[in-house]
Amino acid sequence: MAATTITVSTMGSDTDKALAHLAAHLPAGMTITGRTATKYAGRVTVMEVAVSPDCDRDDAWVLLTSYGMDPSDNLGAYWQDVDGVGC
Repeated sequence: MAATTITVSTMGSDTDKALAHLAAHLPAGMTITGRTATKYAGRVTVMEVAVSPDCDRDDAWVLLTSYGMDPSDNLGAYWQDVDGVGC
């Protein structure tokens, strides 16, 4: 799989706290690009993340979602398509 860029969303009103939360739990093979956006009156922060080809996308999905973050569908993790598990 080629390198790609995804977005990761999380609830919160402070972009700096959201970025710190992501950085503390960032899976191996992912790098924060620094591009962010806020949606829904400051309640959801969307962060751009570069994903290298050697990143285990299935493990990354589990790790991010277990910490309350929502990776975009183009992450390509197996778990995103499992009924009752993925979004």
